[in-house]
Amino acid sequence: MKKRILVIALALTLAFSVLSACSDEGVPASTPGRTAAPSTDPIVEDFKNAALNFYPSKTIRQAFGSFLTNVQWESLVADDGNTYVNISGGALYDDEPVELLVQFLVNDDDTYEFYAIEMDDVPYDFYLYFELVTKSYENEIISIVRDGTLSGYPGQVMGDAFNSFLEDIEWEVIASDDFEVLVNVSGYLLYNDELAWAVLQYWVDTVELTFEYNAFEINGIPQADYMYFELIELVFE
Repeated sequence: MKKRILVIALALTLAFSVLSACSDEGVPASTPGRTAAPSTDPIVEDFKNAALNFYPSKTIRQAFGSFLTNVQWESLVADDGNTYVNISGGALYDDEPVELLVQFLVNDDDTYEFYAIEMDDVPYDFYLYFELVTKSYENEIISIVRDGTLSGYPGQVMGDAFNSFLEDIEWEVIASDDFEVLVNVSGYLLYNDELAWAVLQYWVDTVELTFEYNAFEINGIPQADYMYFELIELVFE
């Protein structure tokens, strides 16, 4: 089962941006020789109130404020003549405190593109940004599955059915290494007359707001698809 647990406080492949497609130039987010604008600069304020294409329910301010502490906002004009907006603040990564900086390019048409990311002053690639955005919209992603229904059971909400069937249920968002957004539904169930830990995994389409079955495990052992469908019949009977 594809799984990467996120410990920092979405969205398909490389299509994350504020209001346009993003790019990953692989350059440091800190640009020497820049001219910084004050925090009250309208460029910064407009950026804070923008939203990602696939998540209009939250502003950029709300999204990044949900996992960063001591958030700092800065607009600047770099040596290349382009205008950028930097977001920086503290976070936890692998249970360790880190300092993050995310940089966006301001386009001439007043849209924004992801440009670079640093953790503790070290440049990272697009995947770290993918993790950050996924975690920022964790509740919205989970709700696509939890508040959704299966095609064969349109009258039963997923969350209600699983909450009644699984013990100690957990809902978890996963950012996979190949840029898929996944939701794990986990909990104890009776298996061969013993309690076993089950994990059902769904791939989430954050554009269409739909989900599909991806994998099923019992006590860490992958199960055949027919086992999943038999379980679903029990959950929704």
